[in-house]
This record gives sequence, C-alpha cells and structure tokens, in this order.
Amino acid sequence: MTPIDSDTSAYIRRVNALPSLAREEELALAARYAERHDLDAGRRVITANLRHVVPVALRYRRYGVPLDELIAEGNLALSRALNGFDAQRCLRFATYANYWIRADILALILRQRSLVGGGRGELRPKYFFRLRREHARLALQLADPRSVNEALAVRWKLSSAELEQILHRLEHPDVSLDAPLPNVQRVSLGECLPASTISQEDALARGRTQFRLEHAVAEAAAELDARERFILEHRLMADPELEYSLVRIGELFGVSRERARQLESRVKSKLKERLAGFMGLSEALGHWTTA
Repeated sequence: MTPIDSDTSAYIRRVNALPSLAREEELALAARYAERHDLDAGRRVITANLRHVVPVALRYRRYGVPLDELIAEGNLALSRALNGFDAQRCLRFATYANYWIRADILALILRQRSLVGGGRGELRPKYFFRLRREHARLALQLADPRSVNEALAVRWKLSSAELEQILHRLEHPDVSLDAPLPNVQRVSLGECLPASTISQEDALARGRTQFRLEHAVAEAAAELDARERFILEHRLMADPELEYSLVRIGELFGVSRERARQLESRVKSKLKERLAGFMGLSEALGHWTTA
C-alpha cells in the first residue's frame, strides 16, 4: 500500500472541511436539479457529499490503484448517482450514492488489473475481492491444500476445475502481447500467437448485435419509472456482490418485501416485451425471464 502523497492529503482535508447540507436543503436542491436541471443546485449537492467518497476509496487502497484515481472515480460516480436520485423518496443522497461510488471504484480496480472478463462471469468482483482472502483464511485452518480448495469450491458453488482456473487467473496477472519472449531478442509474445479464427465480418456482425442490444436495454430503461430503474440497476443488472435484496429494496421504498417482488416482476415483464425481438434473449437475460 503506497503512502498518501501531500496533494491527496490536502484534498482530503479540504473536502472534509466543506459544509454539509441539512436533509431538507439537500432534498430541495436535488429536486431542483431533477425538475429544472439546475446545475448550481446539482453542484452544491455533489460538493457537500465529496467527503463520502474518501472512506470508500481508502478501503480499496491495497489493490494497487493510486488513491487519487480511486477518489476521482468515486467523484464521477456522484454525478451518475445524482442523475438517478429521486428526492421524493426522502433518502439522504449519500445513502443512495454509496452504491455507485463503490461499484465504480471496484470497476476501476478490475480495469486497472486488466483482468479478462471485465468484472463479469468468473472474474466478477466477488471472486476478485474475496476469494483470495477466503483462501488464506482456510489455509491457516486446513493443512491439506486439497482440502482448502474443496472447501472453497463448496463455499462458492464452483466445480474444482472452475476454482483452479479462477485461482490461477487471480494469481497470474495478464501479460502484454508486446512483452518480449524470455531469452529471445526482438520477438514479442504477440508475434507467436496464431491468427484469429473469427473473420472480420463475423466480429463486426457480433459487435453490431451487441450495440443494438445495449441500445435497446437503454431505451427500455428510459421508459421505466424511478423505482423500476432502481430495481433494474441495483438488482437485475448488479453483480451478486453488489445486488440489493428484496428486503433492502422494500425498506428503501417503504413497502413490503412482497410489493418489492411485484415491482421486480413488472420490470422483468417490461424488459421482456421491449427486447423480445432479439435472438437468444432468454439466454442473454437468464434469470430475468423467470418469475
């Protein structure tokens, strides 16, 4: 963990000294921003909440990303959060924004690590940030390495092969294709790789399909109300590590767990209807298509 430089220390002192907003004032400013796109009101909300980015960034210093970059990413997350914040729900902005701050900082760390998969699938955040810690804890308790891996596989609901692959990926960072081969001058790793079997036409077609699907999802999300967008972003599209439970959503909305489940079902139905024209939709959306 690198020490905090003087400029970053000065910045932290500066944002911690900024005046905070009372709940009523904060909600009024957020409402002005949402209703009239009052940029000054939005700036005041974000400025008063810059202090809340710092402790989240400090928590993830040990992963090798400079602290000032973590803070900058968290500050950008405040702007994203403000665009989705609903003052009518009477939540403090920091409570709502904490999800975005943490999610964006985790995503930055994964990008900096250059892990293939971009934080999805087998390398989603819950594996990257918790699997090695769990492995170290079990290694102190169990003498046999095979027992450690078996216990981890059961804990994370993975096969032995999947677990070994993930551990290998986490312990061996990516190598640049421009890196020279050991003991070989003027020859890079990339020059030794076989040519891709996917044609440029197929790759372009896949890219267009992916773009159309992402655009359709964005259009569908724009048609949802504030509560439905919150469920989409914090439950249906969130990584398991960041996913809100129905109980938590019910608490935030002031409704029962059953009502939260009904809202979730409504979001799924709207998305299925909006995206029904895409081939392989059931495979792409997975659990969204099940009640």
